[in-house]
Amino acid sequence: MTKGGVGQGNPSSTSSSSVSGSPVSSSEDALQRPVLPAWEFLEAVPFVLEAVLTACAHGRLSSRDLTTGLRDLVDFLPASLAAMVTYFSAEITRGIWKPVAMNGTDWPSPAATLHSVESEIKEILASAGVCVNSCYPRGMPPMLPLPMAALVSLTITFKLDKNSEYIHGVVGQALENCAGGAPGQACHHRIPLDPESPEMA
Repeated sequence: MTKGGVGQGNPSSTSSSSVSGSPVSSSEDALQRPVLPAWEFLEAVPFVLEAVLTACAHGRLSSRDLTTGLRDLVDFLPASLAAMVTYFSAEITRGIWKPVAMNGTDWPSPAATLHSVESEIKEILASAGVCVNSCYPRGMPPMLPLPMAALVSLTITFKLDKNSEYIHGVVGQALENCAGGAPGQACHHRIPLDPESPEMA
């Protein structure tokens, strides 16, 4: 277009790439392509997870920033979720990470529903003639291994996102498997935090 608003030249010669808004220059288009293929990103995910978990364990990274970073990674590369589940599952069953307090400040707290879940479990067991004590000390915040706390927190961020329901299908089963192999009372504390459980629905 000229200053007067009249086009010059043959309109049909306009590049289709210009009409669509994509770059005309092939060199510019090449610059916008990823430098590394996706599988190289996936290979790096376990190393990234180890680094951020270590930083969080030593207080150099907040739990909120850890969860946000994991969510950003899944949004950018959804396939990284499989690598996350595999890595966190392995780390949980290894049992080398210190537990963190699910106090509702640093990490989500199951306190609102933990008592009701425990009561339901006791009632079911009592009907079968089995009596059990409380699964955790009163007045103490529930504890989960750091990798499990990170995985649970990541799952909760997808709770209200209807387009990401597949996340719960992938992570939910992994949490069930990990809870069985995790030390202590991780299974009891995970149930009220699971977005797929009726209590969190």
